Amino acid sequence: MRWHDGLPFTADDVVFTLKRVPNASNSRSWFATFTKLIVDIKAVDVHTVIFKTAFPHPLLPSDFTAVAIVSKAAGERATTDDYNSGRAAIGTGANKFLEHVASQRIVVKANCGYLGGGASVG
Repeated sequence: MRWHDGLPFTADDVVFTLKRVPNASNSRSWFATFTKLIVDIKAVDVHTVIFKTAFPHPLLPSDFTAVAIVSKAAGERATTDDYNSGRAAIGTGANKFLEHVASQRIVVKANCGYLGGGASVG
């Protein structure tokens, strides 16, 4: 899997995201609720992440579905405002983000690098 900028999606992206969540300045996000029990996290190789929680937490996999993983390469230099405005929007899905105009529109285009081709947007 690759990010829309062509870089590979790796365990480092997961670690970066989960460490960023509770420390994101000026964030209106409630995502920290889903990561607060993690006391340690590390990438052991390009595809493997090990989490240590404060105590056994069987709902952790479910909690992770609420947190969107972000690109470490894009996120290291992004602010909370960059995420909220869409300037830091980079994903791995069928459509690439192009523009967001608050209360008016979101513009995306097909990601031709997506497995099976980009989705058509109507």
